[in-house]
Amino acid sequence: MAGMGIDGIKLHLLYVVKGTRVEKRYNAGDYKCLEQQEYVNLVCDFLELIPENMVIQRLTGDPHYKELAAPAWSLNKMETKDTLEKRDSWQRKFNQGSGIRGAIYNDYQKF
Repeated sequence: MAGMGIDGIKLHLLYVVKGTRVEKRYNAGDYKCLEQQEYVNLVCDFLELIPENMVIQRLTGDPHYKELAAPAWSLNKMETKDTLEKRDSWQRKFNQGSGIRGAIYNDYQKF
């Protein structure tokens, strides 16, 4: 992806919306949502590999609380942000890149 000329990226958690086929699969036990720490680990692993000049436009999605079936933790963006920061990870960590803290701040500054 780094060599494809992509300027920015949006990361988005797959959450379950009420009344969808995914909810039916979730209720039947055929789909399991990521736990918060699993999601954080995936995001951080990804960020540590992407180029420092790639703009991170989003770190997670914003489910509407009335439409969300699961996972409940996705409604608490600040807790997810704090968990991301505890990982002490940043964009292009292994090649002296820019910090994840800036990306987190930009994504969450509206709160």
